[in-house]
Amino acid sequence: MVLANKYCEDPDAEDAANILRVISIKNYHDDIKVVVQLLQYHNKASIVTYVIAVMFLMIIIIIFI
Repeated sequence: MVLANKYCEDPDAEDAANILRVISIKNYHDDIKVVVQLLQYHNKASIVTYVIAVMFLMIIIIIFI
């Protein structure tokens, strides 16, 4: 579980750092379930984009193997 610092001065930077933490955790072990807290709702699109990109790459890898 990745929790945000609600007292930070820059919520967008905090969300970006937490998104990078999630990516790092998933790169370390893809099967780990990660829950992330974001301070700004519009930053949710970054997580969704990452998930779609990973799924697309997995499909490409399966097709070419």
